[in-house]
Amino acid sequence: MQTKELEAYLWGAANILRGLIDAADFKQYIFPLLFFKRISDLWDEEYQQALEESGGDLTYAEFGEQHRFQIPKGCHWEEVRKKTVNVGAALQKALNGIEKANFDMLHDVFGDAQWTNKRRMSDEKMLDLIEHFSKARLSVAEVPHDIMGEGYEYLIKKFADDSGHTAAEFYTNRTVVKLMTMISDPQSGESVYDPTCGSGGILLNSALHLKEQGKEYRTLKLYGQELNLITSAIARINMFMHNVDEFLIVQGDTLDNPQILENDELKKFDVIMANPPYSVKRWNQAKWMNDPFGRNIWGTPPQGCADYAFQQHIMTSLKSNTGRSVVLFPHGVLFRDAENDIRRKMIEGDYVDAVIGLGKNLFYNSSMESCLLVCRMKKPKERKGKIIFIDAKEELRIERSSAWLEPQHSKKIADTYWKFKDVDGFAKVVSNKNVLESNGNLGLQLYVKQVQDSSGHDAEELLGVVKKGQEQINASLDNLFEKLAALGLDSRDRKDFGNLIDDFVSERPTFGKLLKGKKLKQVKFGEVVNKLTRRIDPVSYGIERIVAGEHLSSEDFKIREWGTVGKDFLGPAFHILFQPGDILYGSRRTYLKKVALADFEGVCANTTYVIRADEKLLLQDLLKHIMLSERFTRYSIGVSKGSTNPYINWKDLDNFTFEIPDLETQKQIANVLDEIIAIAEQLRTQTQTLKTLKQKLLNEILG
Repeated sequence: MQTKELEAYLWGAANILRGLIDAADFKQYIFPLLFFKRISDLWDEEYQQALEESGGDLTYAEFGEQHRFQIPKGCHWEEVRKKTVNVGAALQKALNGIEKANFDMLHDVFGDAQWTNKRRMSDEKMLDLIEHFSKARLSVAEVPHDIMGEGYEYLIKKFADDSGHTAAEFYTNRTVVKLMTMISDPQSGESVYDPTCGSGGILLNSALHLKEQGKEYRTLKLYGQELNLITSAIARINMFMHNVDEFLIVQGDTLDNPQILENDELKKFDVIMANPPYSVKRWNQAKWMNDPFGRNIWGTPPQGCADYAFQQHIMTSLKSNTGRSVVLFPHGVLFRDAENDIRRKMIEGDYVDAVIGLGKNLFYNSSMESCLLVCRMKKPKERKGKIIFIDAKEELRIERSSAWLEPQHSKKIADTYWKFKDVDGFAKVVSNKNVLESNGNLGLQLYVKQVQDSSGHDAEELLGVVKKGQEQINASLDNLFEKLAALGLDSRDRKDFGNLIDDFVSERPTFGKLLKGKKLKQVKFGEVVNKLTRRIDPVSYGIERIVAGEHLSSEDFKIREWGTVGKDFLGPAFHILFQPGDILYGSRRTYLKKVALADFEGVCANTTYVIRADEKLLLQDLLKHIMLSERFTRYSIGVSKGSTNPYINWKDLDNFTFEIPDLETQKQIANVLDEIIAIAEQLRTQTQTLKTLKQKLLNEILG
C-alpha cells in the first residue's frame, strides 16, 4: 500500500464517526482499533511464515516465540469481526485479553474508551468501523513499518487539525521538533527523555534523526511520561507502529509524581526535549516547596505558571557531563518578573546555552510566538559564560493560521547555533555578565538589533522587478505552450505537467505527434544505465561537500543543501565520488522520489546511487525525468526490500522496462521537460521577491 492510499484508508475510518462523537474524541476509538488490526495481521503473517518454515507444523506456528505479540484464542480481529450483536463487549474482551497476554509491553495500551456504551457507539457503527478496517491487510508485507509509521503520524496530525485548542496537549509541530533534534543532536547509545511526551513525536524524531544520518539508532534509549492516559497509549502505539521496541513511556503527572526513577532518584539523561503545557495553573505548588526529589533548585514558581517547575525538573534530570536540553516555551519565560530570581540563578550557573525566538503560529492552533530555551550542564570551553540569542521569528512559512519551518529555515537556525557567532540582525553572542546586568532578562529584543535592509531597493524598484519577472514567466509559458502544441500536446488547459513524462515512459507511450511514426526501442534499465562506484578518500582528494539522504529534496532535481568534509563528515561510508552531471538517487524509501542532478563535485554514501546513462542509447537529461515518473516510482517501491527502512538493490532496477525513441527525439522531449522545471524555478524566485516587496510596502505604510 502506498502512502496516499494508506492515508485515505485511515482517514476514512475517522469520517465514519463524524457527527456521532466530538472530533477531539476520535482518537480514543480509531487508534486502538487500528493497532488491534495491525497486530492481528502481523500475527497472521508470522503464523504463515512459521508454517512455511516448518513444513506445515501448526503447533510450531502457534509458539509464542514466533510472534512479536501474543493473541489469545478468541481475541483475534477476525473473531471479533464475526460478532453482530454486543460488538463492543466482544471487542473489549479481546483488547483486555491481548493486554493481559502481553502485559509488560501492552498494559493499558488500548486506553479506556467506552466500547460497551451503545448510546455512544452502537453495534451498527462499530461494525461499520470494523468492516472499514477489514478492507485492507496491514501486514508488514502490505504496509512496511516506515509507511505504517508515517500513516500513523498523518492520522495524529489530522486529529490535531480537528481538535481545536486541545491539539497542543498531544501534538507538537513536527518541523519544530526536527529543529529541536538538530540542536540537541542525540547520538547512538544516548538516552533521550521527554517529560511531557504527548503522542511521542519528539522521541521518535530522535531515532529518525540518527537513521537519516546513517548512524545506529537502535541503541538509542527513549523515555517519556505523559499525563493523559489516552495520549500516553497513543504514544506507545506510535513507537510500535514505527517498529521501535526499546522505549519506556509511562502515564502520570510529571510534576506531582515523576515515575522514571533509578535507585529511588530521578533518572539522569543525556538529552531532554520537551514542549510542556504552558502556564499550567493547577499544580501542587505547596508540595514543590519541599519536593522529595530535590527539583526546586532555584526556587518555587508562581501558582499561576508552572513553566519553571518543568524547567527545573528537566535540569535536575540531566546528566552532569553530557546533559543538554531543548524546551519549546512561550516567550514569557524569557522576561516575566515573577520568575526573575529563578531565571537569574539559571544564568549564574552558566546553564543557558541559547535562546532562539521562533515566529507565531508554531504552537499548534495558537497564534502565540514561541521560543526554544537551550541549556547545557557542561558547556564547551568556547561557549562558557556566554549565551547566543537567535531571532528567527521571520524564518518560517505561514499559510492562513498554519505555520511551519521549511528545511532551509531549520538549517539556517541550527547552523547559526552551532557556529556560535554574531550575525547582523539575526544572532548575537552575549556574556552572562551582560545578561545579568539586564536583570536576567532573556528577551531577544534586548540583544539582537534588527538591521535595516541594505539591498538598496525601495518598494518602487522591487515592484519593477516583480513586473519584469512576471513578464518573463508569461513569455516562458507562451513559448512552452507553443512547443507543446508543435508536439501535438494541447497542454494550455492541463495543470499537471508531470503527466507528460508519465505518458512518455508508459508501456504504450502516446507523446503527441512527436512519437507518431517513430521507431521505439524497448530497453531495460540495466541495459542503458550504469551505476558509478568510484571510491575515494574525500580529504586527500580535496573534496569539500558531502551529500547525504536528508540533503536530497523530494521531486526536486536541484541539490540545495549539503554537508562539509571536516565539519559534517559522517564516517567511512561516505566515499563514493560524484561529479557535475551525475544523477544521485536515494535507494532508501524510494517513494520519497529523491532524484537529483549534481551541479558540483562531492561524495555520498553507497546508499545513494550515482548514475550515468549510456548516452549512445539514452540521454542523461531525459533519464532524470524518467526516474521521477510515477511508473518508475511504483516499480521501485514494488521491488524494494526490508520492512523497517525499505531499500532497493541496484540489480532490482535492471528489469524496469520502457521504450525510447532516437536520440534527437529524446532531446526534444528532455528540452520541453527541462523548460517546465525552469519555469517552476522562476516561480520560486518570483514568490520570494513578492514576499520581500510585501514587507517593504508594509514598512513604508506603517512608517
